[in-house]
Amino acid sequence: MARSFVELVKLGGRQPTHKLVEQSDTSEKLARAGATELGPRFPAARIDRIAALRGEVAAGGADREVATSDKTALTQAQYGAFGDGKDWVRDVRDTADTAFDGDDATLDAYTGGPKIGRSVPRLRSAMEALIKLVKRDAQALAAEGFDAAEIARGEQTLARLGESDAMQEAAIKALPPRTQEFYAKKAELYLLLKTLERAARRTWRHDPARAASFRLTLLSRGGTHIERPLPTPTPPR
Repeated sequence: MARSFVELVKLGGRQPTHKLVEQSDTSEKLARAGATELGPRFPAARIDRIAALRGEVAAGGADREVATSDKTALTQAQYGAFGDGKDWVRDVRDTADTAFDGDDATLDAYTGGPKIGRSVPRLRSAMEALIKLVKRDAQALAAEGFDAAEIARGEQTLARLGESDAMQEAAIKALPPRTQEFYAKKAELYLLLKTLERAARRTWRHDPARAASFRLTLLSRGGTHIERPLPTPTPPR
């Protein structure tokens, strides 16, 4: 399903500009060197699009209007709730590992689903499913110290995520149009790099080292996660 413009702005706002530019430069060079092998999995037009977007993102990062926008407004409201939510999910799954040891079917229900990563929608979906499970299995979990107060903590955190999402929508609408467009371009570039990373895994599945060279390691360098606010850009003098 294609992302909406608002979703692209949210995603782009979480990507540190200088790291994205640096990563795209590295990934583009690797893609051009392996273009023949990548073939239709990642055609030349997509490589060219990475190059074009990198230039636009680099220029946008130096734009005075963009640089003075409050970058943290997009995600600030979600930092605390997101971190608390992931902590709660880990607590549930750790407790379930003990409470249902040997019961693979029940454990699968607690640990199944896509990885949460830095995705607020995936976290909310996981929490909604787990809240149903912990209420169903409340007695078994309480025997391991996961009581009604823990269930309530999960429900409260889920509600906070919903509230912060509404705040984030308002923050996006308040951004200058040029800043919104800038974040959307960053999101498009990031998604292209992720597509290239997946294409490389398919192309060099028998050469793990070659495939691994396409990982977005430069973006994760320094430990930037949603739980910690990204720095606000400094306007050019």
